[in-house]
Amino acid sequence: MFTGIKPLTLDDVQSGRLRLLAEYWQVKKGGRVLPDRSDFDIADLRNILPYLLVAEIQLEPFRVFYRLTGTKVVEMCGDLTGRYLDELGNSKSPWIQEGQDSYHQAWSSRSFFLGKYVWPTMLGAACNVEFGIFPVVVPDRPMQCFALEDYHFDQRSLNTRDTLVPFSKKK
Repeated sequence: MFTGIKPLTLDDVQSGRLRLLAEYWQVKKGGRVLPDRSDFDIADLRNILPYLLVAEIQLEPFRVFYRLTGTKVVEMCGDLTGRYLDELGNSKSPWIQEGQDSYHQAWSSRSFFLGKYVWPTMLGAACNVEFGIFPVVVPDRPMQCFALEDYHFDQRSLNTRDTLVPFSKKK
């Protein structure tokens, strides 16, 4: 069962991948309000690329559109590329609003947002997910964020081929 998103501080983050992206984002930001997307070198991020998403932010109304989905995210959640966050589940899915709120907080604060939630697996275990949303500037383009999701299955899933309960309606 989805537990709801709990905000994290960088000190609370257990995921090395998430910590790496947060520190890299801060270095690329430097003294600016936000880093420029062109400052990010894919070669520097190759070990975390499977866990990355690129999301476009639309403001009126606020919506999150997934431009690119990493291979690990596709394996765990399905391919989100070309889809809106608010169209992935039904209108009563609390994780949709909480997800949109997390993106909105990152974008409006001009800072990254770190959080965690628990998602159920097909075999009844729990998958602990730590994530981060990192806004970037793309000149003459819609606003964008990099997002990273890292997955940690509980002990009941370690020796199985357990997968997440799908949260996404198929296209």
